[in-house]
Parts: sequence; C-alpha cells; structure tokens
Amino acid sequence: GGGKGGAQADPDGEVYGHSMPDLDEYTKEPPPLPPHLRHIILNKPPQLQDTAALPVPQHVALNHLYCTAIKDNMMVLGITQRYKMKSCTTVYYSPC
Repeated sequence: GGGKGGAQADPDGEVYGHSMPDLDEYTKEPPPLPPHLRHIILNKPPQLQDTAALPVPQHVALNHLYCTAIKDNMMVLGITQRYKMKSCTTVYYSPC
C-alpha cells in the first residue's frame, strides 16, 4: 500500500518516495582521495639490498592507475597488478 507522501515499500521493506533531493548534494565538492590510495608504491624508497624490488603493495592499491604531477614536461603513470603471489608494476613515461 501507499505510505507517507506517496512512498511505497518494496518486498524487502525499503521505502522509496518522490521527494526532490537537496540541491547541495549535487553541488558540493567531491570527497577527498581515500587514505589507503595515498600510499603510492612508486614513491617508496627502494630496499638497499635490491634497488629494483618494490615493497609488497596493499591489496587496495592494485589495479589503480596512478599519475604523478607533470614535471620537466614529463607525465608518469603507474599501475600495479597481481597474479597469484607475484606483483607486477608497470610504469609509463610520456612527454607532454
């Protein structure tokens, strides 16, 4: 049946209506970057024993494309992917 203000409940009991959302919900700033995505593996110093080895990435950082600020007319992109227990980081350098 009908509920308050023309709202109706679906089979799970959720109530939906026709009220207009507040305009502020669409005009405010987007949320900041989640804290776990601030740890970019490419910004970590290399380990002393093997300078080519990077630390094991956090699982939440996998498959995200990271872009550094353009510096010296060069843009750097990086992505880390995992297959089983191995991680592979690919870095792209592109002149601007």
